[in-house]
Amino acid sequence: MKKFILLIAVALLIPLSISAASAGTISVASYIQTLYNSDSKMEANDANDVIQTRDGYIWIASYRGLIRYDGKTFTLYNKNSSTEFAASSARCLYEDEKGRLWIGTNLDGLFCLEGGRFRSIPNLSDSAFNLVHSIVSDSKGNIFVGSSGGVGRLTEEGIERISLGRFDTAFVLDLECDSEDNILGVSRSGEVFLFKDGRIKQVFSEDDFPGSGAVSLLVRSDGTVVAGMNDGGIARLAIEEGSYNFR
Repeated sequence: MKKFILLIAVALLIPLSISAASAGTISVASYIQTLYNSDSKMEANDANDVIQTRDGYIWIASYRGLIRYDGKTFTLYNKNSSTEFAASSARCLYEDEKGRLWIGTNLDGLFCLEGGRFRSIPNLSDSAFNLVHSIVSDSKGNIFVGSSGGVGRLTEEGIERISLGRFDTAFVLDLECDSEDNILGVSRSGEVFLFKDGRIKQVFSEDDFPGSGAVSLLVRSDGTVVAGMNDGGIARLAIEEGSYNFR
């Protein structure tokens, strides 16, 4: 299957300032632009997340479910159309090094697509991980989940909560992993926290940022971290001698 670029015009929930600021100004004038929505058979008018997997498929997380696009046809997966993907909507997407697609949902927990089959991941902390906002892995292949009830780690049995003190039950908006396998998270209160091996190493509160609280994160190829701020700005952090500082 040939890979292709898909441009979707949607109202995204996560600010776009991070990617725009990191990559510079990008002109799309040289591209053919096509709007996909429910009128053009996309099955939805929203996209919470979009990813292209290594097999060439475009996957779209929407409030109507999970949508697959093969360049010609949109296929909708939800609890009404699929017995394996028994979810009403999808919130975030992540492909790991093994080529598995992880799907975080708004109410139905975490799912994995592997070998063409969906499976639901058991929640070992009651309903803490029913609403999944972010998924990331470290260099060892460990999967971490940011949810409305804290941060979880995938085990053979399911998702178990990571005890992180006052962030135990925090509403986590985003997770990223840096080159040193530190996991960085953003809470709904606007704080950025960093942990490794289950231990909090650093916390940046709203007062520490040159602006309002953070809402999203991006780890760049040069190792710096870009935080998207609630007021539309950005903050850059660089790691020096094991700790992050503002540049």
